[in-house]
Amino acid sequence: MRLESGRRQVGMCYLFQNPDMPSNQTSIYATQGDLLTLVREICSERPLEFVATGLFDKPEPTVLNKPEDLSPFTAYLAFDKGLGITVRAVPQRGGAEKYAFDQLANPHTVILRCGGPIDGQRLIAGQIGTVSKEGQAAGLYSLFAKLVRRKFEKIKSYYVGPEAVRLLDQGVRLTPTEKSPETYDLVR
Repeated sequence: MRLESGRRQVGMCYLFQNPDMPSNQTSIYATQGDLLTLVREICSERPLEFVATGLFDKPEPTVLNKPEDLSPFTAYLAFDKGLGITVRAVPQRGGAEKYAFDQLANPHTVILRCGGPIDGQRLIAGQIGTVSKEGQAAGLYSLFAKLVRRKFEKIKSYYVGPEAVRLLDQGVRLTPTEKSPETYDLVR
């Protein structure tokens, strides 16, 4: 792990904020089972590690090595096992620092944003993407995208996992966000 300081950016870098970097994104609806099946297959071809992305009080990331440890409604940096990540110090107004684990300091990563079920009647969308054209990130994103296209069903602009398709057919709402009105739900 490397700690990078000297950058004076306040706030969090999101996947789509830097117009100078290309963006590859795939929007998905996946149950925990769909996601687990997908990530296990990817890890069988290319061993990965995962770190929750965001701003944290401590510079030590929690590295996850197993797909079973991924939680719904969490965004992760996915990267090749053993590469590690760079931690970016972010000064706060009160003088303290927070620590960012994001793609700005880690161009070799892919973001895996896990959606999940809410209240038994809705499934929130997830996303796989990268802002980097760096070789490792591009290759990893291509692997994710290839397996999603092969294993998930394309419905409009989303790829929907097999269990999520069954939920859709049973009347469960597939919605982009928790607060989205029904008019934005995915329908066939």
